[in-house]
Amino acid sequence: MEDGQPLWMQSWINYHTPNEVLDWHGHDYPWHGYVSIDPKDTTTVFKGEEEYFINNSVGNIYFGPGDRVHKVVVNNDYSGPRITIGFDILDEPSVPDDSFSLIPLL
Repeated sequence: MEDGQPLWMQSWINYHTPNEVLDWHGHDYPWHGYVSIDPKDTTTVFKGEEEYFINNSVGNIYFGPGDRVHKVVVNNDYSGPRITIGFDILDEPSVPDDSFSLIPLL
C-alpha cells in the first residue's frame, strides 16, 4: 500500500457453531483480516511459505496477505456462536460494476 492510495473494504460477520467453522479457504483480494469478537477456544491455521498458527482471543486483530489459505480449528467444544468480523481490502477497484460490497476506506 502506498501513502495516499485509495483503499476499498468489504466486511462480514462469521457466526459459527463448532461444526460450522471454516475449512481451508483463501480470499481473492490483496489483504484480508479479522477481528475476534467471541472466538471461543479456536486457532486459525495459515499456510504460506511456512505454516503458522494464531490462538484467537477476544479483541485480537489479524491482518495479512489475502491469498494465504487458512482454516479454523476448534480446540475445545463450545456452546453459543463463535463470532469474528472478517474483512478484505482492495487497492484497485477492479470489481464488476454490479458489486456493491466494497466501500471506500481511505
